[in-house]
Amino acid sequence: MEEYDKKLLLSAINEEGSVIKASEKLGLDPTTIRRKLHKYKVPKSYWANK
Repeated sequence: MEEYDKKLLLSAINEEGSVIKASEKLGLDPTTIRRKLHKYKVPKSYWANK
């Protein structure tokens, strides 16, 4: 389940161009997305500037 969640988050960030826009699309708080990305050990350099 975590792998699916990770792929969904990364896909939304890539499509929308930012964590904020991805959070709006997914109906999640941006902090929740950042917390999950940290939990899944996604490098901060991948998503921090988006």
